[in-house]
Amino acid sequence: MDPITTAGAALAAIKGAIKLAKDVKESVIIEKMNDAYEKVLTVVEEKAELQQKVRDLQQKVSDLEKQTTTADDLDFKDEMYFKKSDKLGPYCTVCFDTKKLLVRLHLWSPREHCFECPSCKKIVPRQSAQVIYPRQDSY
Repeated sequence: MDPITTAGAALAAIKGAIKLAKDVKESVIIEKMNDAYEKVLTVVEEKAELQQKVRDLQQKVSDLEKQTTTADDLDFKDEMYFKKSDKLGPYCTVCFDTKKLLVRLHLWSPREHCFECPSCKKIVPRQSAQVIYPRQDSY
């Protein structure tokens, strides 16, 4: 039986017992029943809060799984990472290896022939990436 249904049935039974005790005018029983009723309400509220926390955590895990790129999907070439699945890149090796962040390297300066990471500021020589980054010919 579902815990909430069980708690609802328990609440109904306690309410009935409280009404009966009021009719009999036994204040000790009424007090004990009120205490039990409050405890049941507290447990039901705590259960609902915990269920919400579980849903929130499951959503966070799902979101993180979508964002995560595994090392298996990366090719290391010339001090840069490239994704195997879609051939995108280059990505910073420092950021991925230390923080598990895929940060795309930016062309630092056409005259310098280097890429720069906008996050950690790592500079990577560009000459070895000429085949992979064909737009370099326009500089």
